[in-house]
This record gives sequence, structure tokens and C-alpha cells, in this order.
Amino acid sequence: MTTQKGMKKFFSTLSLTSPSAHKPELYVFDNSCSEMKNNLNAAPHRNPIIPFIRHNAEPGETIKLYIIACIGDSTDGRMILSDNKDWDSQELINRHKERYIEEVEAAKTDIGFNYELEVIYVKGIKNDDHLKLVQDIVSRVEDNDIIFMDITYGLRTIIISQFLSLTYCYKVRQGVSIGSLSYGQKYGSVRSRIYNLNAFFLFNQTINNLGDLPSPELFIDSILGNLITGDEENE
Repeated sequence: MTTQKGMKKFFSTLSLTSPSAHKPELYVFDNSCSEMKNNLNAAPHRNPIIPFIRHNAEPGETIKLYIIACIGDSTDGRMILSDNKDWDSQELINRHKERYIEEVEAAKTDIGFNYELEVIYVKGIKNDDHLKLVQDIVSRVEDNDIIFMDITYGLRTIIISQFLSLTYCYKVRQGVSIGSLSYGQKYGSVRSRIYNLNAFFLFNQTINNLGDLPSPELFIDSILGNLITGDEENE
């Protein structure tokens, strides 16, 4: 029996900041992105998912890109969640989408992949709206897919929904693998940094799988210690 090959699918959230403030950042790759540190040249990006697209998309293949866009909960169409409340929500989304596509197109030109793009809208800020986002994400993942998820932007509730979506797909779908769980950190004068939090996700799965066993602490603590030591060795 031949196993159907899955697709590489990249999920990320559009920024809620004003476009004028959303400038390209020259991110440093954390040790968790060790392969990317060796294979990619440093370049500024607005969307931290882009280096993961550049590192994983191959010439001639078709990948799927999904961008999560939060419309918010305003009755007059204003983006009440943005740092600039004068923006119409759809206009703000369109501007950030255009800049996202610009970065994807530059990567496409350099690498030669093809892509399909879809926007997943979060219409509101209630609990049910974020549970609906979980449903919307997992409905787009099929058996044997490779998922790349970026949690840099958006509300904290959206990030939780993304993490729950990964857990659902990893545990329920057949043959799904997690390519990356990325986060772009920007904090004051500290150098902006991109992380791959895959180890966090997989460690969480380990706790879920082993937590009901008698006295699992020593084994789980050993795994955590190995993860910490491995990261230190990559310094």
C-alpha cells in the first residue's frame, strides 16, 4: 500500500500594528534554529515565518500558506485591537497581507517553489471565536502533512488556539509531522531573535504521553535535562 505524500503547510498570523510601525527586522537565529543558522544568510524580514519557508520549500514543489487575520469585535469596522484605532480592519489586513506576499514572492523568485495562499479570518475576540479558529486550522491539515506554525503575532488567545491545533493534528491525523513552531522576539533594545519552539511542543507531548505512568518524574526530568544540555552544547 502506497502512503500518500502530504504537503508542507505554513501557518502564521498577520500583525496588528500599524503598517508604518511594522518594519523589517534583522533577526538573529537562536540555537534552536541551528540548521537555518548554517544555511541562510541573515536578512531583514517583517514576517518570521519567511526564513522557515526559505529553508524548507524546494524548487518546483507547491506549498500552502495560511495567514490568520483577526478582524476583531468592532461594530463600526475599526480595528479596535490595533495600536492605531483609526484603521479599518479589512484595510489593515490587506496592507499586511500585501507585505507578506512581497516577502513570499522574493523567496519564490530565489528558490523556485509554487504556493497557494489562503486567509483564515478570526471574526471576533470571544472564546468561541478562538475555538472556531482551532477548527478552521485543523480542517486544512490532512494526513502526512508537514506543519510549520508561527506564533509571533496576534492575541495570546490566538497563539493558544494555534498550539491546540498543532496538538490535534499531531495526535489525531495520521503521519503528520511538525516542521517548526516559530516565534520572532522583539523586545526593546535587545537584538531581535527567531526561535524554533519545536522542542517545547514535543516535550509537552511527552508529558501527556507519560504523565499517567507510575512515577514518571525521573524519566521526564531526564528528557528535560537532555534538552537543556543539548541546547547549551549548540552555543
